[in-house]
Amino acid sequence: MADYAIIWTTTKSYMPGTNASLNALEFYGFDVDKYIMTFDDIGSDYKNNFPDVNFIDIEFWNGKKSNFWYLVFSDLKYAIDNLFDNYKVVLFWGGDVCIVDNFMDYFEIADKTDRLVLGINEHHGEGPITLPTNQPYKHTWSVPYADVPFFVPVSKRRVVQNILDYQFIENSELSRMDGLNYSIRDEKENVFSVPGHLWVMNSPHWGKVRRSGNNLLLFGSKMKSFHRKYWIKNYAEKYARGNEISKHNVTVFNHMYRFLNNQRVKWAEGIDAWQNVSDLS
Repeated sequence: MADYAIIWTTTKSYMPGTNASLNALEFYGFDVDKYIMTFDDIGSDYKNNFPDVNFIDIEFWNGKKSNFWYLVFSDLKYAIDNLFDNYKVVLFWGGDVCIVDNFMDYFEIADKTDRLVLGINEHHGEGPITLPTNQPYKHTWSVPYADVPFFVPVSKRRVVQNILDYQFIENSELSRMDGLNYSIRDEKENVFSVPGHLWVMNSPHWGKVRRSGNNLLLFGSKMKSFHRKYWIKNYAEKYARGNEISKHNVTVFNHMYRFLNNQRVKWAEGIDAWQNVSDLS
C-alpha cells in the first residue's frame, strides 16, 4: 500500500478521460494507490488491464439524490469511510481532468505541511473567503479556491465531511466547489494554493500552450493537468471560439488525450481527432 491515494468517479462516456489519466499515472511515474468509482459496467476485460486499480461500484445511500449528484459526491463519502484511515493524503480528481506531468511533490507538501493543497479559482482570484454565514448556504462561483487539485491530508478530513453535510441541510444550493470554500471558511483552514491555470485552465484563450516533449508549457511553466472533455470535437469547438490561441490550445489538449489513450492501455471509443487549428474554424 502506498502512502497516498487518488480517487475519482467516472461513467462510460468519461472513459476517454479516465483511461488517459490511468495511463498518465503510469507514464509519468506516480506512486499512488488508485480508486475509480462508477455505476456503469466498464467490463472485466478492461479492469483486468489495471490489476493495481481499485474499481468501486457507486452505492446509492440516499434515494432522493440524482445519479449526477452521486457522481459529484460519492468519492468524498468513500474517502471518509475507507481511505483516510489508510492514507496520509487523498487526492480527489475528475474524469475530465487530464494529467500531463508528475506532481508527486504536492502529495508530500500536503503531508509535510498538514495543509490542503488547492488550485486558485481562475475566474475569481485568491483572497479572503467572503461568503454568507447564515444557513442554508447559497451557491456561488465567486470563491477563491477550485477543487482541482484537491489534496487533503488525513488531519483535514473534516473539511471533506462538511462538504457532504452541507448537502443535507434543508434548501441547500451548494455544489462541490463552493461547498469546499464554505468548509475552509468554517474550519479556518490555511490553504497551500497553486496556480489554477497550470492545473485547470478553464479559459483556453489566456495564454498559448506549447508542447515540450511529453509535457505542456504555459507561460514557461509545466502544466500539471487541464480540465474539460476536449476529446469531443463538438465540445472543443465551443471553447475554441474567440481567437487563434483558443483554437491552438484545444487542439493541443485533444492531442494529449489521444496520446495518453494510445499508451499501454488503448482506448478509442468516443475520441474525435483533428490535427490543425483550422479544423475548428
